[in-house]
Amino acid sequence: LSLWDHIIQEKDHAKVQTRVTTKYPLIDQGSNLRSKRIQLVLHWYIMPKVGRMIEDKKVMSDFSLPESYT
Repeated sequence: LSLWDHIIQEKDHAKVQTRVTTKYPLIDQGSNLRSKRIQLVLHWYIMPKVGRMIEDKKVMSDFSLPESYT
């Protein structure tokens, strides 16, 4: 599930802010996410001009959703 995606074309612009507006909102339509543990992971790919693409990731946040929504 992707909550946000962005293509960064220059290394100088590769700064991620802690508050990012989501492109794809997370909506619990069937109440299946209540009380579930959620882990937000930042994935990135580096595409050099020559050579193999580099892939990496980092866990940014780990939390549980509430049992009930207001």
